[in-house]
Amino acid sequence: MLHASETWPIAVVDSARLVTADNAMVRWICKKKITDHARMSDMHRILGIKDLESTLRTGRLRWYGHLERQPNDMWPNAVRQMDVAGRASRGRPRKRWSDCVSADMSLLRLKQEDAQDRVKWRTAIRQSGSDERVQPSRLGTQRR
Repeated sequence: MLHASETWPIAVVDSARLVTADNAMVRWICKKKITDHARMSDMHRILGIKDLESTLRTGRLRWYGHLERQPNDMWPNAVRQMDVAGRASRGRPRKRWSDCVSADMSLLRLKQEDAQDRVKWRTAIRQSGSDERVQPSRLGTQRR
């Protein structure tokens, strides 16, 4: 479902569709219905997976760190820093991948220079979601 999502400039509508599909799959794996009122965070913890938004954020920032560590003359960086000549169309511009990365970096309080230290970058981007596991017997024991 998230194939090559590292390069998607994901819109709010697209994110909502992905989260809905992800939640349905997680409920199906855990054999829960919406009427069971089981929390999605509990089901994610039991399965040992992160929520969809933090997974997207981690992949996007992982790819960004890879690009930042490459030499500037490599073609992905040349394309990323390219300016297109001409006038912009009317209206608000479409959401760009760099806008998503900037929002992710400000959310995690990261700087562009942090990407040069691979270990620091990896630990910082992986802290955006929890990976702790819970025993499967606790699924659905807590009510809202």
